[in-house]
Amino acid sequence: MTDTQKEAFSKRLIRAMRESSVARKSGTKHGVDATALKGVAGVSREMARRYLEGQAIPNPDPMKAIADWLGIRVAWLRDGEEPMKPDLIGHTNGVVEVGGDYRANPQENVIALKNKEHEELNRAYLQLSDEDQQYVLWLLRRLLSTDR
Repeated sequence: MTDTQKEAFSKRLIRAMRESSVARKSGTKHGVDATALKGVAGVSREMARRYLEGQAIPNPDPMKAIADWLGIRVAWLRDGEEPMKPDLIGHTNGVVEVGGDYRANPQENVIALKNKEHEELNRAYLQLSDEDQQYVLWLLRRLLSTDR
């Protein structure tokens, strides 16, 4: 990876962390919780610092863990591919997207809904706080997991 790619990744990571209720931390250099990042990514304190400083980019497993934690798409975090957040409610096909890189295995990551249920769920979800939205996504992932 080039320095430019590392710097762009760092900017996206910091932005997502600042916008997230689980990763914001006032009074720090970047306004984010580097200790939480370290724990979520399963890396050393130094490596988490390098992610934030634009000196390193995570491998696929830590990248996915960070994206899931922040409720953002891996493709956005890694490459800047829009949109930042998964399309939580598919507006045309009544599908709920539950995070991660959903294009790899879309059938494993969706729930089919009727139109009325789709609209009600969308309205309810959008009224939740960031923290509650993260909890809903976690719960959906857990319910859909084959490891239960």
